[in-house]
Amino acid sequence: MTPLIVVADESPGSRDTSEMILAKLNFAVAPVESVERVLQLISTLRPALIVANVRDASPLRQQTDVPVIEVTAALKDPDRLIDAIRDALRGPRSA
Repeated sequence: MTPLIVVADESPGSRDTSEMILAKLNFAVAPVESVERVLQLISTLRPALIVANVRDASPLRQQTDVPVIEVTAALKDPDRLIDAIRDALRGPRSA
């Protein structure tokens, strides 16, 4: 089954870009416009991961146990974002 990734971003353009990139890589994507909306939908959607901007990442981490990736300047590069998502979906690595 394809993991669902929630993309939380107030900017429609950023959401659309992230959705397009992730969908091309066969991820299921749910674009959401706000932290509040993510929290309303999380129990229904049961995402494997949330991708959010730096400002929204901390509140999401405090209110859910779903892993959250912060989109920083470095992660605006699609390849780095994809690598971060894949790493997060694999889970913690043992030493």
